[in-house]
Amino acid sequence: MKIREANKFDLLKVIDLVSDFYDGVELDLKSYGKLDLEYVNKLFHHIVLGGGVAIVAEHGDKLVGIILAIKNPNIFYPDKVVLNEMLIYVDRKSSACYKMLLKYKEIGEQLIKDDKITTYTVTKTEQLDQIKFENFGYRKTEEVWVAGA
Repeated sequence: MKIREANKFDLLKVIDLVSDFYDGVELDLKSYGKLDLEYVNKLFHHIVLGGGVAIVAEHGDKLVGIILAIKNPNIFYPDKVVLNEMLIYVDRKSSACYKMLLKYKEIGEQLIKDDKITTYTVTKTEQLDQIKFENFGYRKTEEVWVAGA
């Protein structure tokens, strides 16, 4: 299994992974309507062109996992940039999550060192509840609760 940063040639495979995530998510996202693949395309290209980080796990010629993160200004300090993870998805038949998180940490630390970001985040979802993020150097700062869809 190979863990690497995604590139523009991964677009169709990334769209497949995002679609798989969307189809399998616990929340009723179907009430949002059909997944906007054109928007996913634009978002992916924004990230790959420097607006964030996209990490993929590749097994043979198939992508089996992805981490997507986007750079955003800090809400209270707009001159400071935060790398916010938006999506972690791993094919259930794969053990790529741990390796992708290590790669994400490596990239995040380098971006901090290069003064490109101040912090990087990861979201612990129900699908990832067995992962001990503190073992990767994270500290819990909040919990997110969802109502509605």
